[in-house]
Amino acid sequence: MSKCELTTIDIDGYREAGQSVWDLPPWNHPIGQGLFPLFLNLSSDRFIPIGTAFCVSHLGLVATATHCIEEAFKYEGSGRGYSRRKKRTLERTGLNILHHYQLEDGNTRLSLWPIENANGGMQGDVVFGFIPPLPGAPLLNIGLSPGIPRAHTVVKTIGYCEFKYPEGGIPRSAVDSGTFDWEHDYSHKLRVSEGTIDAIYLRRYLRGFGDGPCFQTNALTGHGQSGGPVIADNGYACGIHWSGLDELQG
Repeated sequence: MSKCELTTIDIDGYREAGQSVWDLPPWNHPIGQGLFPLFLNLSSDRFIPIGTAFCVSHLGLVATATHCIEEAFKYEGSGRGYSRRKKRTLERTGLNILHHYQLEDGNTRLSLWPIENANGGMQGDVVFGFIPPLPGAPLLNIGLSPGIPRAHTVVKTIGYCEFKYPEGGIPRSAVDSGTFDWEHDYSHKLRVSEGTIDAIYLRRYLRGFGDGPCFQTNALTGHGQSGGPVIADNGYACGIHWSGLDELQG
């Protein structure tokens, strides 16, 4: 089990009394060094935010939800989609994370990093990949829990949502040249949703889930938080957010 640095980050300090859902500062919060907006790169031409990914190792290992990969394969043109049982390569599209942190002068440094060698397991909705190192950019490690949490315990789901960006996507040419106005033409919210684990399922609860173990919480989550970590009370990620309660399939 890798060391987890999330226990040193203030999450509850931004919560008002009685809230089960609250927002963290969307930029310059330390968690942005290890919890990232996930972008789909369409035909190397434009970027669209589709979810959340998070760092689980200082070596650059990141995790997200497999169905985020499936979203990328919709644009590959083959029509066959992603298969957990067959190795496939993204040729026309790609996945990227938006790393952001505060500089000493108070400004925010933004970097789009490509995810390389993304591979999903045959069980469960989880995929791992690597981001190439960027000199000087800090990485926050959100460690993985060694086991499944118990029913009726409290967990927190953290992820990005309510993305706003130019219609049709963010032009890659503007990102590469540094002319894209991130401050005015793009925004997101960084949201924490707390809930209790209602049930744990070991096999075949969610259609298309891959027969892996999963658990259900009563947390109110939104689109975009998919792929974000579900945090246990010890600060480790005990799961990856898959969908809202209304999307569960028996």
